[in-house]
Amino acid sequence: MRKEMFLFLETNKKVVSLLLLFCLFLVIVPMLNVFAQDETPMVGISNTEGYVGTILPVSVAIQNPRDIAGFQFDLIFDPAKLEAVLIADSDNPDIFVPKIDAGNLRGSISSNLASPGVIKVSAGGSQSITAAQAILCQIFFKPQTEGEIHMEITNLQLSNSYGEIVPSTVSSNGYITVLVNKTALTDAISNAFTLIGSKTVGAEIGNIPQAAHDAFEAAIDAAVLVNNDITAAQSAVNSQVELLDAAAAVFNNSVITEGRFSLSNLQITQPSTTELKATVDITRISGSQNAVVVFQLKDSSGAAVGIKTADITLPDGTENISVLFPGMSGTGYTVKAMVLDKLTNAADDAGHSLAAPLQ
Repeated sequence: MRKEMFLFLETNKKVVSLLLLFCLFLVIVPMLNVFAQDETPMVGISNTEGYVGTILPVSVAIQNPRDIAGFQFDLIFDPAKLEAVLIADSDNPDIFVPKIDAGNLRGSISSNLASPGVIKVSAGGSQSITAAQAILCQIFFKPQTEGEIHMEITNLQLSNSYGEIVPSTVSSNGYITVLVNKTALTDAISNAFTLIGSKTVGAEIGNIPQAAHDAFEAAIDAAVLVNNDITAAQSAVNSQVELLDAAAAVFNNSVITEGRFSLSNLQITQPSTTELKATVDITRISGSQNAVVVFQLKDSSGAAVGIKTADITLPDGTENISVLFPGMSGTGYTVKAMVLDKLTNAADDAGHSLAAPLQ
């Protein structure tokens, strides 16, 4: 009886031991799988930010290299939004030299001319990457528009020092956040405030006419609105810089100098089906008798479509001045008249205003 009891207990012990081993197996195997997954090499694109037209580096990095000695992948981007800036190899203009920071690996970057927006990257070496993480390469881009521009890694393949393919995964596809650059507009606004504050409104020599002051002030206000608009596009910002610079030039040319004239009765008519006629009355108040009357024709959108000038000598009184714009017809046109002491093509000597502009 004792022997039978002994055999029964021994048999149960073996069963229990087997059950314990099986349970332990069920626990350990998933843990090993987790560890194996954690060690899978992961390749990702870094995110960066900058301005339209600036050159920005985009890094492709690897984590958990695990004896990686070679790699290749395609980087996909939108060529309408990004321009790849690559350094050409002198021996082969279709092959480009990347910046590779992964140990002693050497490789190449080539653009896919048949499929714009695809850059092929490959590299390899006799020794594997030893760091826990490394930058595989850097590619430089020049953004063409603002916003968030995404990039993607495809066809990723890694190999070890024996030339064997190593399972891998893409951890992240990066993007470039392209900001609107308002530096030039901010500077233009600052300069405009300084300029308008340096002139006194009045009718004396060295003063600025009230109309010219108000026009420049309105241009400054418009620029400030765009500068404060967080949704303003780069094109709108650039446009305001140009408009404010042009308004500053007109403001400077409106300063009253030694000669003084006044303009009135500005009209635009169509004497025939093939031309427009602009007329204005000019009166000399004081100073020089010689001046240049400038007529600027604008279409319905406000864009300048023609300029005509008339040299005058006006001793006293009022004179009616007229010019023709051949090839212009129809409605919707406006004209602006100005009086300058001279008219040249020199950027730094465009002439000074002798009267408040009339439009």
